[in-house]
Amino acid sequence: MRAHPSPLVNSLHGSAGNLTARRDRRGTVLTLRTHPPNNIQVDEPVTSWIVDSIVGTGWTPIVGSWVPTSPEPTAYLAGYHRATLTGYAISQFVPTLPLEQLYHIYEWHPVDPTLHNNVLHQIRVGIASMNHYVNQAVNGGQWNFIASYTLNPATALVRNGGGGGVNLAADAIRFSTVLL
Repeated sequence: MRAHPSPLVNSLHGSAGNLTARRDRRGTVLTLRTHPPNNIQVDEPVTSWIVDSIVGTGWTPIVGSWVPTSPEPTAYLAGYHRATLTGYAISQFVPTLPLEQLYHIYEWHPVDPTLHNNVLHQIRVGIASMNHYVNQAVNGGQWNFIASYTLNPATALVRNGGGGGVNLAADAIRFSTVLL
């Protein structure tokens, strides 16, 4: 994860106090700062593991034809993989996680209104798989929350895919936890 010299700051306000998130240029949370009603400030570091379909390891095409794109400004890093289907396509993101613990899982896809509005994201939780659907036709170029689960490092993975002549993107999946 690359830090940007001047991170963006988002603030949330609630009955328990305020929460400020310091983010890098792509929106990845670097630290959370709580501001309880008594104004004591506490930094809670956020650790993320990101699997990108172009850069690094951990992404694998399982079924179908996934084509890498040329540099795309709204892709997570250098580009992404795209599947235009006549059948079915599945890709797999496997993180290298250190501990069995609660992770918040996000996906990133590029801005492209021709992408499908109901892309399956299947998260392996132990021996079970939990299905979630993401509308990739909207909210591109940012981290989109999928779900939170306690994941085992030996079995954790996210598969995305679909079928029936639709356009799909496989760009990046982020696994984040707040270390207390």
